[in-house]
Amino acid sequence: MADILKKWLLDVNNTNDTIEKPKKQKQKLESSSQDKKSVFNKASVMDRLMGDADIVKIVIEAFLVEIPGKIELLVKHTDAAEYSEAKQLAHAIKGAAGNIGAEDLYTKLLKIEHAESGAAINDKVPDLKEGFQKLKNILKREI
Repeated sequence: MADILKKWLLDVNNTNDTIEKPKKQKQKLESSSQDKKSVFNKASVMDRLMGDADIVKIVIEAFLVEIPGKIELLVKHTDAAEYSEAKQLAHAIKGAAGNIGAEDLYTKLLKIEHAESGAAINDKVPDLKEGFQKLKNILKREI
């Protein structure tokens, strides 16, 4: 056991020890995993729902039924220059996204909610739609 620990831990008194740089392949895998986690943080939603996988599944299914229509309505409000309504929907969807651990979507919606102009909202909608599509693909694999 001590040999294994020595392999992984640095001796703080020995200045000859160096930290090896991870290989690029490993970095890519970790980055991909981290990217996926920011799209859907499963640990976060599991904690929020006390580790009950059945409830998590129900919540995700409800999210996938409810939210696409709300995002479509947000886009329609934006297209019609009804920015106040779009911001209100962004706020509501943001709460649902936060509840299921959809961190990237939450951030995108927060930016829409706090946008200072209609043009700024218009600029953020394509990113929102793309982010939701990524999330939806990941969530469908989860259920």
